Amino acid sequence: CVYVKGGEIMKALLIKDFYLMIKTCKLFLIMILAIFFMAVFFPERAAVYLYAAILMGMLSHSLLAIEERDGSDKYYLICPVSKKQLVAEKYVLSVIFVAVIALAIAVLEVIKSTDINTVFFILSLVVSVGLVFPSISMPIMFRFGYAKGKILFMCLGGLIGVCGGFIVNAGSFVVDSLALELNGFVPLILITGSVVIFALSCLLSIKLYQKREF
Repeated sequence: CVYVKGGEIMKALLIKDFYLMIKTCKLFLIMILAIFFMAVFFPERAAVYLYAAILMGMLSHSLLAIEERDGSDKYYLICPVSKKQLVAEKYVLSVIFVAVIALAIAVLEVIKSTDINTVFFILSLVVSVGLVFPSISMPIMFRFGYAKGKILFMCLGGLIGVCGGFIVNAGSFVVDSLALELNGFVPLILITGSVVIFALSCLLSIKLYQKREF
């Protein structure tokens, strides 16, 4: 019996997904970068940032689809790795994606000398959308697989897009009119709520994936 520490397994799975992403998702990554840098020329940058955050969240779905297509998701079941670790790794990957895009946005906004309250609010929206999107969709993918769950995924994407537009408009109004009164509470509530939803989603995905039959 081969014994591998949990941290080493997680590291190996992350490295595997990064290599897979670079090899198969180049066009997707280029599109994200193009959309992100469009924000430099758009006055309503928050909407562009949220769209980029959604696309980053879809990267994990793309990797799940590729693994399902080539059958590697079944191959993992005979490796010294549990279903719990497989699910957790995809959630960790999503966190890394959100952290990267949040850091890039923060740097860009600081360079543009944006008000710190506005930056914090935009980042809270990006983090919230970046975490909530996979929180809702990944349980569907782990329960039904990408092929069976893609219809639900498309409906979910449309719903989130409509909600995202509403959030952007509401957020822009709040930032413009109440920036001095926020005092960090609204962004803190958004981030805390999204983190809680993300954690609960991970637990749900683990339970669903453990019950799934291949």
